[in-house]
Amino acid sequence: MVLQLFHSRPFVLAGHRALIQDSSDQKPETSATSVGCMGIGPRNARTEGTVTSQLPEDLLHKRNSDILQVVRPLVKHWRKDGIKITVYLDDGLALAEEEQVCAQQAIRVKHDLILSGFVPNKDKCIWRPVQNLVWLGFIWDLKLCLFQLLPEKVANLVDLAGVILEQPHKVKIRLLAKFCGKIISFTPVIGNVTQIMTRCIFSVINSRDEWDQFVDLNFYSGSIREILFWRQNIVSLKPVAILREISDFKVFTDASDGAAAGFVANSDYIMHKQWLKHEAIKSSTWRELKAIELSIDSFKHLLSNSLVSFFTDNQNAVGIIQKGSKVPELQTLALSIFSICVSCNISLHPEWIPREDNEKADALSRIVDIDDWGISFEFFNFIDRLWGLHTVDRFANMNNAKLGRFNSLFWNPGTSAIDAFTCNWKGDNNWLVPPVNLVSKCINHLINCTAVGTLIVPKWPSSAFWPLLFKENLEYAWFVRDVLEFHEIDRILVAGNNKNSMFANGTFNGLLLAVRLDASQMN
Repeated sequence: MVLQLFHSRPFVLAGHRALIQDSSDQKPETSATSVGCMGIGPRNARTEGTVTSQLPEDLLHKRNSDILQVVRPLVKHWRKDGIKITVYLDDGLALAEEEQVCAQQAIRVKHDLILSGFVPNKDKCIWRPVQNLVWLGFIWDLKLCLFQLLPEKVANLVDLAGVILEQPHKVKIRLLAKFCGKIISFTPVIGNVTQIMTRCIFSVINSRDEWDQFVDLNFYSGSIREILFWRQNIVSLKPVAILREISDFKVFTDASDGAAAGFVANSDYIMHKQWLKHEAIKSSTWRELKAIELSIDSFKHLLSNSLVSFFTDNQNAVGIIQKGSKVPELQTLALSIFSICVSCNISLHPEWIPREDNEKADALSRIVDIDDWGISFEFFNFIDRLWGLHTVDRFANMNNAKLGRFNSLFWNPGTSAIDAFTCNWKGDNNWLVPPVNLVSKCINHLINCTAVGTLIVPKWPSSAFWPLLFKENLEYAWFVRDVLEFHEIDRILVAGNNKNSMFANGTFNGLLLAVRLDASQMN
């Protein structure tokens, strides 16, 4: 019902503010008792002809409690009659789907308030239907279905950040607390970034001995970065929708002991990464967060300017993405995820799902890349100086790529394309270290693309690819320009994460060939 209400762009009867009238001659027509306190809003009161700026805290609490007792029966009565209304102390907001209905309900609510002993504030009440107003300190834009910050609040925060950064060597803890308090109050409008990007400042505040002590922020670089972030980005942060919209994409991720994986639902986009040694021993929460970071980074060209639901079976990961973490390495991942989302204008909504609903991501995370081995940078640099400069690594992943441009089997951060055989290799100097079972396909694809490149293969005369490179008496094929033979295998081969590969476990005792190919001038 609420969803229908907001999607129809309702008209709103702005917050009514009222005085509570103390009159022995006029009985309120509710079950509550009228309160002997007059004033505008909860912070002013008139006592024996004298206006005070603020009630004592105990009286203020009693007054607010009394207001609720008076208002609750009214709210119940209105809602029972189908009026969509909410009240916060003496501030109220009512919604309707049609302008005429909203106007009629405004008359009804105003009439009931007066009969109940309230005196509506003529200067602050809005009894005409509107679709944009300020209520409870925020701009309610029902045309765009967004909360927005008041410009003066944004300006105050920027000014306060400037005051702090003007003398960072001498900042009062109380001033930092004021700065953080303003930011946290923005949570309904800009979301959980208010918690993620105040972690360092709060750690400084929590280490205080007293509120009026001074602190040198030059020793807390993280806090300065957060303050700079708010000063530079508060104006451009994307506001939160009043109601959550339908996601453009759904991404599922998981992390096993061996790898991270993620996929975009209803697409062919799959991310997979084998853990390195130091990653595999991390906590399960770290691995789950890393899987989410890798997925966002891998798919960001697809997810840009979109609303994305991320599903994981780790509840801790969801909480850390939303609020950050006290653990430095987990907070670093949370900040990285946030930074990617901000730079690509991605609205991220992490959600927990049971493990049985995440079976595909779990299965993908258990894939073992049997061809996860590579070539040393020392050897690559030698060949690159000889036959370079190479421009793209066609068979690689983010762990073993030798060039900034690389193709991989699955999406990885930095991947320019998946499945090298779907690309046109012409115009590039291709670095080719394919799995042995793909060498023949690699050679044929290079010929079909009339391309050039360097191929690294074992010297196996009995293999299927051998006749493609050499004719009788080891005569070169027409596209083979040169062949170099290497025997220092321990300096050339680099182990990946599949320790059972013969190219990684030291059992390969043969020779390696570097073959220079040029099919740019086909016979």
